[in-house]
Amino acid sequence: MPIPQEDINTNWIWVSPNESVGQIQAKLQADRNVRAYQYIVFATRDGNYIVARWLEIEQIAAASGQDIRGTPIGMLKGLPAAVIGVEQNSMGISAAREERDAQPGKRLVILSNGQPIGLLTSETLTADDLPPDPFATVPRGPVVLGIEDGPAVPKSPQPLPPAVPDSRAPASGPAVDTRVINTWFDGVEPNTPLQVRKPYELKFNVGQKRADAVAAVGGIGRFAAEIAGDQEQVTLLVVLDPGDFTLYGVDSLEIVLPAAMNEPSKNTVTFTVEAKKEGKNKLNAIFYVNGKLFQKVEWTIQVGGQVPAGEKAMRAAATGLTMASATAQSMHIHGQPVNVMILAKEAGYQVIVQGGGVARAFLKISAEEIAGWLKYARGVLHDIVHLQDANGNFLYQDANTTIAPDIHASSLKKLAEAGLYLFDELFYGNSGPDARAMGDLLKELSRKRQLQVQIVAERFFFPWSLLYDGDDPDNPDPKQFWGFKHIIEYMPEFSSPTLVSFAPTIMVGDTWIWRLCATTASTPSLVRRSSKASVMRSTRCRASASRIMPTPRISST
Repeated sequence: MPIPQEDINTNWIWVSPNESVGQIQAKLQADRNVRAYQYIVFATRDGNYIVARWLEIEQIAAASGQDIRGTPIGMLKGLPAAVIGVEQNSMGISAAREERDAQPGKRLVILSNGQPIGLLTSETLTADDLPPDPFATVPRGPVVLGIEDGPAVPKSPQPLPPAVPDSRAPASGPAVDTRVINTWFDGVEPNTPLQVRKPYELKFNVGQKRADAVAAVGGIGRFAAEIAGDQEQVTLLVVLDPGDFTLYGVDSLEIVLPAAMNEPSKNTVTFTVEAKKEGKNKLNAIFYVNGKLFQKVEWTIQVGGQVPAGEKAMRAAATGLTMASATAQSMHIHGQPVNVMILAKEAGYQVIVQGGGVARAFLKISAEEIAGWLKYARGVLHDIVHLQDANGNFLYQDANTTIAPDIHASSLKKLAEAGLYLFDELFYGNSGPDARAMGDLLKELSRKRQLQVQIVAERFFFPWSLLYDGDDPDNPDPKQFWGFKHIIEYMPEFSSPTLVSFAPTIMVGDTWIWRLCATTASTPSLVRRSSKASVMRSTRCRASASRIMPTPRISST
């Protein structure tokens, strides 16, 4: 959802950096108690923005000891550091506040169609204890034919009052990393529709925000520095899902990004795309840093025709974690990371697997088929959990947790048959050779080493923990159950319409756990156990077991 209009500060004016301080003062409120806290905003050459309160301009004037009213505001020394702008529709208020707090002075410019419409600020503004107005004490020279001749210098000049420290002004401190991931179409203005059957170069780099950027993912500097550790640079992988476009050439490229603050990327990557049809076309980019999946950006792009009034030709929506939340997630070292991104399409699902390389496949399956597989899997689990002995006692719901070896073996065989069936239907059913190759790849990776599998799926619920990639379900090997051998994480933040800010914990208490396919090092034994202690877990819902009750409490900010 967009940043709510009621949260946007409208107490500001837009100026040109060439306008003089005196010209700007004339535009402000006459009442100084109001004027002092009005914001002045202008653009910098690198596409960012200077946001200053008039009180801060007064402090610069007081410190200079001169009449600065004839000075262009862009030439003043001591202005606040530049901040970035974000589109109102690109994120929710939680992510916007997080981005604001990372900016100098906790000020963020809010845009609509690339044009500033307001600010997001975090300051307590009062009219108490204002220092003397330096402009009121500057003597003025004679005015001839309406032209000010500059200040007259009296024989006994009165000193300007010293600048009074203001706790509300942003404190000077270390520079802020304001780099963003820039995305732009070469030679195309952000609000210009593309044309059908014409190739365009879609470019990505990391640096200060470009004026022609159709999207700018902020906070990348903080994220890169956190991921880099002792390294001098990190690798940003951009994987393109062309959607309604035709992609010519490679579908994934790497941006080399220095970890040093505000250093631009070593390179710019380029994808060549061509629209297939007129109207609204979609395009996705998936971002990984050092193999860590953190965001997906979807563009809706107008092709042909005119842009309807009140809309823009290119709109971007980011899903995933905010940068601060992404860096707060623990970096697991248990297994090779494999990211599985599943995007819903008209006739099936596009699967993109990243794990040292990028592979993709189209699964020609319907939601009804998936529902049928889930019904079958639930039936198998239900039959096992409700298994009774000759006296009608439920074997897996009894206080005695000892399971006879023959019952355990029989249950494990049923699970293996279900897991193998699901694996075969998913990758070897009605889909094409690319899907079968994907199944072979995942099977090979799974058998060779332990994996840390991150699942991002659009409208695709699937029991990944139950998958079995062995060849002989009659003699199942517990280590070939995905939920036993691997760490599987579901990433619900990619299902949110905007970036999500999560605290990195889940509190789990008083929970019954059926260890059907566990991720522990012991053999799955189909027993129950009660966990009375609260357990700290990752916010991404790991499929280490099937939790029957209650629902874990997810802490979010």
